[in-house]
Amino acid sequence: MKVIKESEEALVKAVLFLREGGVVICATDTVYGFLADASNKKAVDKIFKIKKRLRSTLAGEIYIYPAPEAP
Repeated sequence: MKVIKESEEALVKAVLFLREGGVVICATDTVYGFLADASNKKAVDKIFKIKKRLRSTLAGEIYIYPAPEAP
């Protein structure tokens, strides 16, 4: 695991990592969120592995919104 301080460069790295099927953990006000490409089965499987849960027992949310293209 690599911790990266918030910056524009960190955002670009996170987007590229997500596009490669990686999982990004993001701190929010109250919880840590797991970010992954929901259309990438390997990325979604990684979240289940990280959380040590079976697919049948994990509820998840998918957020979709228009966003500007990242490099």
